[in-house]
Amino acid sequence: MSQSNWIMGIDVGGTFTDLVVWNPGLRKIVMVKVPTTPENPGIGLINALEKSRVPLTEISRIVHGTTVATNTLIQRNGSACGLITTKGFRDILELRRGERPHRYGLKGDFEPLIPREWRLEVEERTTAEGEVLKEVEEEQILKAGKFLQEAGVEAVVISFLHSYLNPANEKKARQILKTFWPNEYILTSSEILSLPGEFERTSTAVIHAYVQPLIHRYLEGIEKELETHLSSLPPQLKTTEPQRLSQGRMVLMNSYGGVMSLSEARRFPASTILSGPAGGVIATCHLARQTGYQNLLSCDMGGTSCDVSVIVEGIPALIDGKDLDFGLPLRLPMLDITTIGAGGGSIAWIDPNGYLRVGPQSAGAKPGPACYGRRGVKPTVTDANLILGRMNPRSPILKSSGILLNLQLAKEAVKNQVATSLGMSVEEAAFAILEVVNQNMAGLLRTLTISRGHNPRDFTLVVFGGAGPLHAVFLAQEVGIPRVIIPPYSGAFSAYGCMMAEDKYLFEQALHDPLNSKTLEKLSSIFFTHQNLAREKLEREDLSSDPVDILCEIEMGYQGQSHGIWISRWDPQIQEDKLRRRFEEVYRRYFGEWTPEFPIEIKRFRTIVTCPHLEKNGEIRPWGNEALAETVPYPSISPLSHSPTPDTRPVYFQDHFIDTPVYERSRLPSGTILQGPVLIEQEDSTTVVPPQVRVEVDSYGNLVLTLE
Repeated sequence: MSQSNWIMGIDVGGTFTDLVVWNPGLRKIVMVKVPTTPENPGIGLINALEKSRVPLTEISRIVHGTTVATNTLIQRNGSACGLITTKGFRDILELRRGERPHRYGLKGDFEPLIPREWRLEVEERTTAEGEVLKEVEEEQILKAGKFLQEAGVEAVVISFLHSYLNPANEKKARQILKTFWPNEYILTSSEILSLPGEFERTSTAVIHAYVQPLIHRYLEGIEKELETHLSSLPPQLKTTEPQRLSQGRMVLMNSYGGVMSLSEARRFPASTILSGPAGGVIATCHLARQTGYQNLLSCDMGGTSCDVSVIVEGIPALIDGKDLDFGLPLRLPMLDITTIGAGGGSIAWIDPNGYLRVGPQSAGAKPGPACYGRRGVKPTVTDANLILGRMNPRSPILKSSGILLNLQLAKEAVKNQVATSLGMSVEEAAFAILEVVNQNMAGLLRTLTISRGHNPRDFTLVVFGGAGPLHAVFLAQEVGIPRVIIPPYSGAFSAYGCMMAEDKYLFEQALHDPLNSKTLEKLSSIFFTHQNLAREKLEREDLSSDPVDILCEIEMGYQGQSHGIWISRWDPQIQEDKLRRRFEEVYRRYFGEWTPEFPIEIKRFRTIVTCPHLEKNGEIRPWGNEALAETVPYPSISPLSHSPTPDTRPVYFQDHFIDTPVYERSRLPSGTILQGPVLIEQEDSTTVVPPQVRVEVDSYGNLVLTLE
């Protein structure tokens, strides 16, 4: 393998852009963290690349995670969209399923992504069996399209009733629109989601259209910055392959933990909704392979939010979609990542009843926590950690940022807005702030484990993000998790996961067939169809046709149930009675009982195909397949001939300060064992080890904390 064959993972967040590059030949890894440039994220990417000192021409693969699509929906600043639908279904986006935003409220505000005047009806009809009763008329489509074009609509969605069974009318309407529509932003619901449920299918297609132009321009901006950077390089550094990045070397993380080409991202932009957080889950799965711990809770606590995911037997859970906001369901396969507003910038406040609350409001990057000295006056979680000695006031947050923490400003904010109201000292109030935010996150961990039939004692908590290691042990103690792992460079762990991401292809087939031998034969046929489709895709990518891994899952439930449960690791040779027993075991774990007298139904079949180990020439692929993932190192730590001498700092635990040793993480060799209380500092975070907790540095550089 060439020594110039670098692999890059980059995670563009709201505050920082994280970059991790690895060279398999040199066995070298570099991490860089720079401020994000919201006006043009490509500039931040180039800044990070230049700081890494790795020439762009020597990078063979760029895997990019982004939150652009998510932020677009949160901020409601997407494109102007129009909808053409079946007569009588103009208001489907507002009618939804009849639910209310507030369960006990009589009023609720909801604004669809498409205003009513841009939702138009045409006469057409396909039956629930897929038979076209009435073809769509060209004249009506032309009239609707011209109206939307004159209104300034940029993207249009075509969503007809029962089109998932027969998309003929949708395809015809799109062909008519293509004759005059000024751009490529024409989407049909059947190509986005070929499943029943006209509201969810329409909503999913609308979300795609809403973010599509912005994603398109975002990717164009990044490609332009990369091309400009390449053209500015000295002749001796320029590559002989000027088109190598545009030929598939740059890819995007998708929501189910694989990667997608830039052309796919432009066509299916909503598939990048969890692009950023997905990197952290993939990195945690890699850690599971390295350490041997198969049941993990991935917890990413940054400046604004905390993202949590459950990994069982080394496999992250997939869900069928999520509600991005009230009335905005996105029904696409995605990693099961749950987010709450709990981060270093979460603001502490007193509610009208006199209770202390933390979040979900955040101070963000500007003005940031009060201790940043940027005119922020509201107390945050970061201010509380600083007051209690858990963060170093003499060390800037990242050497590149130059942000010095002001202890006095933090104390003033907590005193004025929390401590005085509660009749506490500043230290007691700061401790209370951390207790509240820890309880918020612990509640989420309980929900994702106990309520789903998992015992938290069977899991290891993997914590990362800039704020995560400060809170990791306290979360584990509250939930009853016996072990915590803090990976190296935890602040850029999601970018590390992007670098490790595999090429995956996901295929789904909807069924509503009873569990019997005939249905199992049908599943086998579907399985081989999916396998052939994957082989065709791999061949188009000029890769081996032999997949690394094939994971099959079945959604099963009792007849009459609207929703089922997923059974993983389906085998084409499985017998009916064995599959029935597996379903009953999982069903009983979720609900505590089962009803064997009810007939079981197969609802959906899913196949996930992972890219091959080898290229066609037989060489190991130079990026994130599973075999290669096992060899990717964390930053190597040179063994020391003697134990480093720690500094000391008073740190507040429970109700008093304790003189606590403070170590620099980069100077702790593998095999080091320390007993809490201890602080372990690194450039992008600090790990707090309270009393009665032991910490050990394993052979990969992870901090493994064991709770008594």
